[in-house]
Amino acid sequence: MSEQERLERAFKRKARMAYMTALLIVKSDPNGGANRIYYALFLALVSEYIRLGIQPELIDAGAAAAFRQDERLKWTHSFVKRNAKMLRLDARQCSWVRDAYDYRVVADYSDEDVTLSVIQPIVDAATDILECLGVNI
Repeated sequence: MSEQERLERAFKRKARMAYMTALLIVKSDPNGGANRIYYALFLALVSEYIRLGIQPELIDAGAAAAFRQDERLKWTHSFVKRNAKMLRLDARQCSWVRDAYDYRVVADYSDEDVTLSVIQPIVDAATDILECLGVNI
């Protein structure tokens, strides 16, 4: 198995684990659910970028700067969430990814709380997005 295949599989496995955790906790902890559902999507997107051989450090200045510090950091949030269309996600799916990021930021870095009524539709949409990205749900 190549390094690329190993990384792709690892990211897909981690995406599935984050998704399953989101399902388990979202009702009792919407902030934690927001965090986990975003990272499920993030990891699934990264796995597909890897599968397709996309190198963000050659496309995006922010990713290039992060890459120079540590190769593993090339998968910046801005690159991953803004370029989901490269993976043939439709406009609505891309919007869900961006929304998931925004709510994750609120959940993790704000004095506000994410509510279940806000995050549940994203959790529901994530199932289809993850399947489109090759994550076995």
